[in-house]
Amino acid sequence: MATKRVILSDLDGFQFEVVCAEIFSGLGYSVTNSQHVGDEGRDLILTDPDGVITVAECKHWPEGTVGRPVIQKLHSAVDTWPNAQKGMVLTTGTFSRQAYGYLGKVKIPIDLIDLERLRSLAARAGIDLVSNSSSIPVSAYAISDAVDLSSTIDRGLYSNLESAPSKPSSLIDIVDRIINLRPALVVKFSLQQEFSTSVGLLHEIDIVDETLMLDGHTGEIFESPLADFFESVRYVPLTEAIQDQSTRQDHDFAITRDALLGRAVSHIIYENSMTVNYRGRNNQSYSKECIPSAKNILFTDSRQIYVPEQKVVLKVFDRKYPLSFVEDGHQIQWHNSPSITNCSICNKDFEQGLLCNACGAVSHPPHFLATRVPL
Repeated sequence: MATKRVILSDLDGFQFEVVCAEIFSGLGYSVTNSQHVGDEGRDLILTDPDGVITVAECKHWPEGTVGRPVIQKLHSAVDTWPNAQKGMVLTTGTFSRQAYGYLGKVKIPIDLIDLERLRSLAARAGIDLVSNSSSIPVSAYAISDAVDLSSTIDRGLYSNLESAPSKPSSLIDIVDRIINLRPALVVKFSLQQEFSTSVGLLHEIDIVDETLMLDGHTGEIFESPLADFFESVRYVPLTEAIQDQSTRQDHDFAITRDALLGRAVSHIIYENSMTVNYRGRNNQSYSKECIPSAKNILFTDSRQIYVPEQKVVLKVFDRKYPLSFVEDGHQIQWHNSPSITNCSICNKDFEQGLLCNACGAVSHPPHFLATRVPL
């Protein structure tokens, strides 16, 4: 099952090479980017687990056709690379009849990988290659149904409450539930860039698969606790995520996906920019603005989702406690401190409290002990 989704229309030629390298790394190959050693028709050097070396050329031509000249150039590159035994051309387009015909005229085996074969290889490496974002349905993630919700809240909340003689779950009822579908774009990105001067390396950025989420209505960045929560959720089609349709409140994307990606790029650049002070060879002090380039930002996963934000009301006797959270049936993340962990007497939060089995009030243990009526 694919764990990442890459939108090919988001990539430039260099970023496509990075994705190809990731695919073959996921398949167990040792991969070298030959840009660092002089290209000359070689983009990647692939070494399989048996030690066979393949010289690969990457062509991100979604609407194009790779012809015979590219194959000829690769044949020469394989022939001159030390110990290379095979060649490979990877493309998001197609190959011409002349390209296939040329294969019969060379002794070195050359494999032509078109988009469909590339998708198959990527899937084996855990990557879902999508040609265009417009073909992707908006996803969500599965949440607890009405029956299981109590157990989910129980695991995330009731352990903080002491109650006798009854357990909290036997006293607390869920009397109201609203599911607010918040549109969002969730991306994973990588960013590698070095900043140097004549004195040497000043600063290096090395970010791999960091998650960023943007609100699809406002364009704002999601706060950290929520972004962390979504690291482990499993996305499914919206129709599978929410069974109880009667409690849904849907909100449309007010900002396009491309505009959200643009905001993500701006945010990444801003967060990773810095000024480095250094001393030159002439012993003078200098400063350099180290600002990442947008072309070095690679989105390794990208999907539009609806975040099912939930509001429920817990009722204990005549007392009601509103809660706001997200959950996926296994874990729960509160938007703010749950009202049922707020002391009914001093109005302060507690980590461990008491639930009164007579009136439904909650309190710090000392308060109940201090106000207990003698028998």
